[in-house]
Amino acid sequence: MNRLALVFAHQGAKEARLFAQSVRTCREMLDLYVVGVYGSEALPDLGIEDETIRVRHWHSLSAAWNCGILHALHAGVETVLVANDDTVLSAVAVERLQAHLAQGRWCACPCVAEIPSIYPWWQPLFPPGSAEAYQQERSAWQQGEDAETVFARWYARWDGFDAFAHWMAEHNQGQTHQPYFHGVAFMAAARLFEEVGLFDLRFRPAYHEDADYAKRIAALGVDSVLAFDAYFHHWGGATSSRQGEWGEVFARNEQKLAEKERKGFYNLLLS
Repeated sequence: MNRLALVFAHQGAKEARLFAQSVRTCREMLDLYVVGVYGSEALPDLGIEDETIRVRHWHSLSAAWNCGILHALHAGVETVLVANDDTVLSAVAVERLQAHLAQGRWCACPCVAEIPSIYPWWQPLFPPGSAEAYQQERSAWQQGEDAETVFARWYARWDGFDAFAHWMAEHNQGQTHQPYFHGVAFMAAARLFEEVGLFDLRFRPAYHEDADYAKRIAALGVDSVLAFDAYFHHWGGATSSRQGEWGEVFARNEQKLAEKERKGFYNLLLS
């Protein structure tokens, strides 16, 4: 059995074509065992799965992740990379995430496209113009321009996506921020799930399940980092933005997170 499993949740994002292409590229270079969790019988296979799990009644992103993670661990893998269908992977980033776990860390998260816009103090760690490109090209994508066209133009500024990812790997080698966790994508040792557990199914259908997990990681003192030398592209909202009342879902799950905090759940983990 391969030592690294990729678990992805496919919820119907059109951008999944780019995700699938990136997985095929990584499979040529890395030893991946790919588990696809599909949110509908109607969704077509992306042609990259070793194992396909179809969820007839889609409960939540948490449930999909949990299902895929448990399947991968049952298959005997030592490390799990979790991603969604609105990301684009790079092989050099996967290798860097593996290197961070090889140092004894339990979890490592890649940098993603929106970080230099959300956290301006981290802009110097990205190629010049990254924040501006994010604002310009994401706007074009949101207005309906074809994702593959936008993606190609986005990274043409740096001679392509792979060149951008290699720049991040070379210029930020070994640089991290911790404690940190996000649910866009992350790589974890099997022991993370043994110690912290799986994702809370109360955060349905999506949003704040990763914020809850981040609080649990921090409370338990687990070594989880944001790796500046590992870069994935992330569209952000590629699926949820097309599915109706997501603002209400966000607010409702935010209340659930606050309620867990009010009841002292995370403090209990410290004891």
